[in-house]
Amino acid sequence: MKKKILIGTVNMEIGGIERTLIGLLKKINYDLYDVDLLLLKTNGDFIDEIPKSVNIITPYKNKTLERIVNSRNIICKIIKHTLFNYVTSKHWINNKEYDCAISYSGYYPFIDAFIANTNAKKKLIWVHTDLRYLYNTDKLYKIRFNYTKNKYDKYDNVICVSESIKSEFIKLMPSLKDKTLVQWNIIDINKNNKKYPKLDGEKIIVSVGRVCDQKRFDKLVFLHKKLIKNNIKVKTYLVGDGKLDDIKELIKKYKVEDTFILLGKQLNVEEIIKQADLFVLTSDYEGLPTVLFETLDANVPFVGTNVTGVKDIVNYIAPKNSCLLANNNITSLYEKIIDALNGKINKNFKFNIEDYNDKCLKEFYKKMQK
Repeated sequence: MKKKILIGTVNMEIGGIERTLIGLLKKINYDLYDVDLLLLKTNGDFIDEIPKSVNIITPYKNKTLERIVNSRNIICKIIKHTLFNYVTSKHWINNKEYDCAISYSGYYPFIDAFIANTNAKKKLIWVHTDLRYLYNTDKLYKIRFNYTKNKYDKYDNVICVSESIKSEFIKLMPSLKDKTLVQWNIIDINKNNKKYPKLDGEKIIVSVGRVCDQKRFDKLVFLHKKLIKNNIKVKTYLVGDGKLDDIKELIKKYKVEDTFILLGKQLNVEEIIKQADLFVLTSDYEGLPTVLFETLDANVPFVGTNVTGVKDIVNYIAPKNSCLLANNNITSLYEKIIDALNGKINKNFKFNIEDYNDKCLKEFYKKMQK
């Protein structure tokens, strides 16, 4: 008899969590497992990549509720948060029995509560990022975390996506040490036929990510300006959407409009990365950044900040001579970028993403066992 799994997340928009979930769903053996995927929003660029064997479910009772939840209208948002929240979650749950239920997003109160209250033999909740960093730097997040942190008591295991994430989570929640485990993400390297821009430049640097405070692309613009000032002929391309206005202002301020190029949201990221001499990651914190796996698979070396997730990839996963860790400051990042451009790391390495994914899938199956 097949095992029954329930996996819950918010939506399938482009993002690191969603990309790794697609990777997992594509790897599961559906001869052995029946999978229900709970989505609060049934939209997103990745929705069509969900395998046909997956049964998509939502807590909506009718199409009107679905339209309300998917709407960005302020009134609809108020209705959504009134109907779908931590307190009301039990009302929307079906009575189906599962062998394992997983809150894969791990951050959205309604999904977390829904999965926690589901009829399942084992319940797992994922941690994809450095919650301790957010707790210590974001006052609003700290309030929210303290309000909902008891949710972890309802789960059999807390699953962290890297050793460093686990370490930081235990410092934040020491009482959960014995039930906190590590599960590296399965990575879907999306080989598609989508169009992509052709890059040009004597030396090409690429970075990818949602433009937000976490990614610190302001540092990337400053680093680029410094390279140009020091007569290094380089073009930097940034892939991603989000809060672009501040980045545009910096590009204009530093007068690098011709050499720092914003590419916006792209669906064929790896083909863009393949054209680079170097990938640079400037984040203040991470979970287990998917884009670095895409970079390794594209046979492009990277420089990254020595933060959660990134250091795990460098220390445990990446081939030798494929990457450099920099301290999280401009001076160290600049020095490592210069080292990389001068050949200290290069494209003479091999990375087998399928071997990595197979190991991760075996560990995932083990963690679902009661």
